[in-house]
Amino acid sequence: MRVADDETPPRQTRPLWTCDVSAGGLYFHLTGDETFGNGDEITFELAVPPGEGYSVCEGRISGRGNVLRTESSGKSGCGVAVQFNEPLSLDF
Repeated sequence: MRVADDETPPRQTRPLWTCDVSAGGLYFHLTGDETFGNGDEITFELAVPPGEGYSVCEGRISGRGNVLRTESSGKSGCGVAVQFNEPLSLDF
């Protein structure tokens, strides 16, 4: 997953690992001192590996969403919950 903060120019992308993806949003972890604030709008792109039952080839899902909450995830980093604010773009 790659995510960019739409509020801070220049837009910086960060490679991340998602923990949960649903029809209405996603949840991922940031490491280090980086964070997002509640209400921040972000742009994201998910790489989807091929898998039985959903796709025989790799694809990408991209879209925009707003940060609903952040949660401490231990000594370093935080979890970020995002609600999609537009239909997702699928490229398979």
